[in-house]
Amino acid sequence: MIDLLSEPVLEVEHGRSALVLWVCQPFDDNYSFRDLFARLTSVLEKKRPLTWTLPAEERGEDYVQGSMRWGESAFDVYYERSLGYVQFTAVANSDPSELLVTVRNDLSWTGQ
Repeated sequence: MIDLLSEPVLEVEHGRSALVLWVCQPFDDNYSFRDLFARLTSVLEKKRPLTWTLPAEERGEDYVQGSMRWGESAFDVYYERSLGYVQFTAVANSDPSELLVTVRNDLSWTGQ
């Protein structure tokens, strides 16, 4: 199970659709986004191949940008430790709601 702080959010930012997951308390240096990505990979790869392109991990990293390719779908990935969220923004005709549908049963948040 992947624990979230709140319900996942689908939004549109600068004309692009995005999935936002609030995953940790702000400035939580013990939270590992890389572990989160490994857990997401195990769920998403059941449906299609997945690859991440992220910079090398640095101690205390914040404001990290990368990308994720899931089958034919592509997403810009951004996470910010100081706010505690990760965002998957659609590239071209990709649909972040499909990501949410695929992982929803593996997500848990307060009030669910």
